[in-house]
Amino acid sequence: MNQERATSTWSRRRLMRAGAALAAGAAGGAALTACGATGTSSGSEAPKQSAAPATVRFHSRGGAPGSQEISLYDEQMPKFQEKYPNIKVVHEGFTGEDYTQKITVLSAGGTLGDAMWTAVGGGVVYYFAVQKVIQPLDQFVAKEKFDLSQYYKGCIDGLKREGKLFGLPFKSHPGVSILFYNQTLFEGKGAGVPDKTWTLDKFVDASKKVTSGDVYAYFPDTSQKTVLTFTRAFGGEVLDPEGKKSLLNSPAAVQGITWMYEAFQKHKIAPPPSVANAANGTTNMFVGSKLGSIKAGTSFQITGQQQVKDAFKWFASLHPRTRRGSG
Repeated sequence: MNQERATSTWSRRRLMRAGAALAAGAAGGAALTACGATGTSSGSEAPKQSAAPATVRFHSRGGAPGSQEISLYDEQMPKFQEKYPNIKVVHEGFTGEDYTQKITVLSAGGTLGDAMWTAVGGGVVYYFAVQKVIQPLDQFVAKEKFDLSQYYKGCIDGLKREGKLFGLPFKSHPGVSILFYNQTLFEGKGAGVPDKTWTLDKFVDASKKVTSGDVYAYFPDTSQKTVLTFTRAFGGEVLDPEGKKSLLNSPAAVQGITWMYEAFQKHKIAPPPSVANAANGTTNMFVGSKLGSIKAGTSFQITGQQQVKDAFKWFASLHPRTRRGSG
């Protein structure tokens, strides 16, 4: 879509309020597409109502009804439209598996909406920025004198590329850094209960007590998010401060990846792929008390609430660290 035509049809102030109000409700953030403009007022002045009606098309990574993000949109969008009655929000959700492909096709065909979900996890926001699917918000932030300090600095920094801001956070989470554990199983094996004082060494010792037969104590998650958290646990980063150089060959990254490897191959506290696949995944193993703990993001609590229910006692703790007092 021609950007000059888009901004002449909608006032920048109105569009900016529209998109960011949807977002401010990051691991996740709302971005301004190349066909629209988004933002919000600073909060220090009363919002100015637009006389002309407008429609905002918002694309999101969808999910099953009742899921965390869908529930958030269902809750916040009516409030937004009540506050801005002249702006209608059309929400178009795509499944997580199809999201990037759907957005890419819409962009290529010139039919992309005005604001969209994106995320730091997996680098999706950077991909869309490089492909020019989304545009920087800096000019709108400056024009509106929008206060970015209301967000965590890490969220804002994560949504930047080459110094330019490509989204506004609507939620954030600490990555794959939480240990969800079967309290009944750990206590029943005399392994104790994981807490924030546990080191990796103590966790391995306890996990060996839990692991027996077809029951394993732990699954570390093997995604790039876990590589990041383990690298940080050993005092390093996977990228340099400018985000241009890989540090995966640094001592800290090698230590982190090695620890993950040893959980499977040396300590044998984690189920090999053949076992996990036969059980239809590690989540099913946890639910069925065949897995004592799992390293996951905060959304895993929904699995516990909906699937474990009262089958056994379960809880969560920060993942054990390299040594007490280290990150």
